[in-house]
Amino acid sequence: MSEDALPVRETVAEAWWLLASRSQEAARLALVPFLLFFALQRLDSYVDSGEGAMLEWSFIYTVLYAAPAAVLLVPWYRAILGGEAAPLRIPVETWRRFLVRWLALEVMFSLALLPLHMAAIRMQNGAPAATGAIPLTAIAIVPLAVYLYSRCSLALTAAAIGAPDGFRQSWHLTEANGWRIVGAAMLAIVPLFAAGMILDALFPEHPSPQVDFARSALLAGLAAATELIGATVMAVIFRRLTRAG
Repeated sequence: MSEDALPVRETVAEAWWLLASRSQEAARLALVPFLLFFALQRLDSYVDSGEGAMLEWSFIYTVLYAAPAAVLLVPWYRAILGGEAAPLRIPVETWRRFLVRWLALEVMFSLALLPLHMAAIRMQNGAPAATGAIPLTAIAIVPLAVYLYSRCSLALTAAAIGAPDGFRQSWHLTEANGWRIVGAAMLAIVPLFAAGMILDALFPEHPSPQVDFARSALLAGLAAATELIGATVMAVIFRRLTRAG
């Protein structure tokens, strides 16, 4: 491994240790975002996204998701990279930059996956030709979309801590480590992804209102935890790469 290569396992281990060592602080910061994620989950359970509405609701959900994500991640990034203990006074410009970059990345990612979404909708509507097209489309598009996202994602970290670095600087910093960043992010969220799969298997397809309420709460908690560990991994990567640069 070259000197510039990002050590994937060490990065993930450091991120989990950092999150565990500051778990009380993370829990305090996650309280309001958890409630917002929960409200979004409840809204999602009431929205009929079948037929042609799937794409529209997916876009609206992405935009709405930005608010709880920002409320959680901006102070968390500043706490672990800037040394601020649960910062409360964050400049408006910092929020604006983070939200703009978050939405730009999510729109880019959604557009990259648009053919996959279209194939899924065609299959949902009973088009037989789409059945075999989905795996091939996913194989061709998903890795590319994830790679592009990983190369640009340090712009979010920079925005949260008030650094001037943007997408161009993120692309430059990650030049030799694009796939390693993908690997680190995926490895870090494996436990939470597994938890989500178990939840899907445990809950019935058409649950009672009480069970659906509990499911929304658990999914909101998973969303907050996933965002926290994902951000912590990116913070560790940002620190390592900026030091190396």
